Amino acid sequence: MPNYDVVYNKEDYLRHMAQLTPADYSFHNRDGYFYKEETDRLLKIFISSSLYFPDSARYGGAAIIITFYDVETLFSEVLRHFPLKGYEYREYYRTCETAFLTKQDYGETIFNFLADKDVETDADFQEVKPHLQQAIDHCLAFSDQYKTHTDLYLAFKDLPGSERRKVISQPLPHKWAIILKLNNDSGYENYINSLIDYYTNDRPEPLEVDFFNALKERLSQL
Repeated sequence: MPNYDVVYNKEDYLRHMAQLTPADYSFHNRDGYFYKEETDRLLKIFISSSLYFPDSARYGGAAIIITFYDVETLFSEVLRHFPLKGYEYREYYRTCETAFLTKQDYGETIFNFLADKDVETDADFQEVKPHLQQAIDHCLAFSDQYKTHTDLYLAFKDLPGSERRKVISQPLPHKWAIILKLNNDSGYENYINSLIDYYTNDRPEPLEVDFFNALKERLSQL
């Protein structure tokens, strides 16, 4: 239970996040994530938190999303003119992601400890900090594993969609079509044609058909 004689406010939260900020990353104070901009990609790491200012906070694990600009520029360029259900136009969506915050990741004991631990003081934060650092390290390893869209392509080109879905962000078929084309995969034409056929005949979705036809046309210009 929180100790209501102790004040835990946003300044405490920001001090604690500063202790976790990875090298070469910055912290976005307003939206609460670490970020790093590179030439070809944008990385964001989020700490799972429940903030109960001015009383306490509870922290979970971490998640990372990676935006590959060349993939997302093409996706958004088509999306601007051919909207999809659930996806409004924005400059960049995410390309791939992972998280470290479940009972399966931490093990039951640490997961339950974090779920129940009210952080009210610096000493409390030092108790949870090693577990948050473990989650951040997992995210940093992920960012090292997938430095380019070609790394994604090579990792998943021979795997089923159920495996791609664990890492590549939604809408998966649309992102995967772009990744195939950018990496000159010989199966790209069959893949995108099969999607057009599927949304035309098997599960009619005019918005999807329009999008994939426009995407096919755009990718043919590369």
